[in-house]
Amino acid sequence: MERDGPGDRRGPVEPPVTAPVLDPYRLIEENLRRAMEFYGRSREGAEIRRLEGLEIVCSGTNMAMFNAALLTEPLEGNDRDLDRRISTAAVHFGELGVRWSWWLCEDMLSRGLRRSAPDIFARRGMRRVVTVPGMVAECLRVPVHALPAIECRRVQDTATRQAFGYITAISFGLSYDAASGLYEPEGVWQGDFAGFVGYANGEPVCTAGTVRSQDVIGFYSIGTLPHMRRRGYAEALMRRAFDIARGDTDIHRAVLQSTAAGEHLYGQMGFRQVTRFSIYVSP
Repeated sequence: MERDGPGDRRGPVEPPVTAPVLDPYRLIEENLRRAMEFYGRSREGAEIRRLEGLEIVCSGTNMAMFNAALLTEPLEGNDRDLDRRISTAAVHFGELGVRWSWWLCEDMLSRGLRRSAPDIFARRGMRRVVTVPGMVAECLRVPVHALPAIECRRVQDTATRQAFGYITAISFGLSYDAASGLYEPEGVWQGDFAGFVGYANGEPVCTAGTVRSQDVIGFYSIGTLPHMRRRGYAEALMRRAFDIARGDTDIHRAVLQSTAAGEHLYGQMGFRQVTRFSIYVSP
């Protein structure tokens, strides 16, 4: 367990000067695929499949957002090439009888395919439900405001798994049964996804998840209980989780996909948008 003191304002060590990273969107989309694989280990019936240019993750549930298809390489072809990949995923999830979603990093498509993608998905009966920015921070900025004391516990026992599931359910509008099925099995936490719960005065109040890949740390599942929001707990936990995820490495870069509610905070922390993700959902 680790604790930040009130007003902790330690800033990150400035990263060494290195050659610029090409295609930062690739760092974000690869990290997202690693994070989504968490749900491919969530329960009986969950699976991860890698096909030609495509990764399919099934959570073993009927929740579309946790049954995902993602491109694994840029697509420069014509409409038929994208349609063929959508069809492959549709057949797979159709055989399982579950709803599913496609998480599309728009920069993975050529300019022409980007324009036609909504129509291609629509012809397959899929609708775009949200578009969110993919963001990167070369290093986390020093906090703008003093941060509250937070006790950071890594998810590694029954109590922290239950707390992570409960706060995630409240934060993202899931049923508790659904969240517990995804986050409480011990085996799902053996992969790349690390979960953290922030405690204030001994009570769990917020969550954060991290995935380390290439030279970045990705943030996921950032949530705070409603009555504890706008107090700095999420940011305090993210900073502690980031330090833990880094370990003894020289990683300074962080990535995430932002919600509208979080975009202002992430901008203050040093994140900037470099790409967009459109999420399409099956009927």
